Amino acid sequence: MLGEVGEKFESDLIQGLLAELDRFCVSGEGWSADVGGRRNVYDTSLVILGLSRWKGANKLIADPLRWIAGAQNADGGFGFKKGENSNVICTSLATMVMKGHDEAAEKIRKAVNWLTRSQKSDGSWDVEFEPNPNYRYGHWIHYSAPYAVLALINAGFPLNSPVVTRGVNAILARQHESGGWKILDDYPPFTHATAHALVALGEIYRRS
Repeated sequence: MLGEVGEKFESDLIQGLLAELDRFCVSGEGWSADVGGRRNVYDTSLVILGLSRWKGANKLIADPLRWIAGAQNADGGFGFKKGENSNVICTSLATMVMKGHDEAAEKIRKAVNWLTRSQKSDGSWDVEFEPNPNYRYGHWIHYSAPYAVLALINAGFPLNSPVVTRGVNAILARQHESGGWKILDDYPPFTHATAHALVALGEIYRRS
């Protein structure tokens, strides 16, 4: 499936990347974390976000997008896999990949309603995201707040809306004195935690 994209993807680098993604593709409708695994909202959303930046990739993501839309829970959120409890990471990613696609407006509305309902009073979001039970932490703020803020502003929430303002303040409040961000209170700053914060704050700055 992924190899049939034409001249836009002729380079060895892109062809190799697509071939690798093809190994993790499940029935042409999504991607799993490992070869032969079940497709999930998280990996599928990330691949869609990546492919959507390439001209000519629309036909590659059409079926996965339909699968994402069909994975929405009754409460409006999305879980790691279809039918699992909603969490902020997967709901945020699904909201971003559905934006601008046919018949997605109502699903996005339900998803952002779930995000706004799930925000805590301090502006952060709790999340149990890791599928491995040994890594089920309840408060991945470095991960959850940036993705939620990105999803909300991409869905059209003004930068000065209360939910976005609280989310941004929650991110800023967790900056370490070194300048970076921690993944948890008892951890040192991590590069990927800092990068998550920078992506969200950079988008806020770009739109200001």
